[in-house]
Amino acid sequence: MQFKWVDYCEKYEAELETWTDRDTMCYALDESIKQDHLYYLSESDYIHNETYFCKVGLEDEKIIAVLFLLSGEKYPLAINPIIVNPALRNKGYCVRVIRELIEHTERIVGHEKYVFDAGIELDNIASVRAFEKVGFSLTDKHPAGDFGYFHYQKEAPPEMEAHIKEIWAIYAQDLAKINQDLLSD
Repeated sequence: MQFKWVDYCEKYEAELETWTDRDTMCYALDESIKQDHLYYLSESDYIHNETYFCKVGLEDEKIIAVLFLLSGEKYPLAINPIIVNPALRNKGYCVRVIRELIEHTERIVGHEKYVFDAGIELDNIASVRAFEKVGFSLTDKHPAGDFGYFHYQKEAPPEMEAHIKEIWAIYAQDLAKINQDLLSD
């Protein structure tokens, strides 16, 4: 069964704000779901439902998860973060959400993506395991060693091969620059 995906909106706000427990705040959010959403909406680098998405996953109208996604033509679809309903954690929902995002990207965000990225705190064992179970691989670490960059590439038509190589090359350059900047601070 597929989840129904809708844009984050006021209708879901009150329930989602109850999800900001210690683990969620530690691993996923800077402030709260609403505040992080408002941050992305206020940033000129992100265009709502083009390069930034905040999607709510529903199953029988029950909120299952929230996805923050960042995208761009020459970048992977960055999953940043997935927040699963606290009542459903450790029951396989995160894996289902990730799989559905990969298999039905176009339905969820309006365009196809073949390359995915997730930044995960390495001591967030449940999240690391969920992404690895779906096929993501740890490809790099933050210079401090506490944060990992996980990548996944799904099968793509042959005509997309050059574009995908370009995405990975640009991403690798950007990541190297970010890590170099962090080391020089």
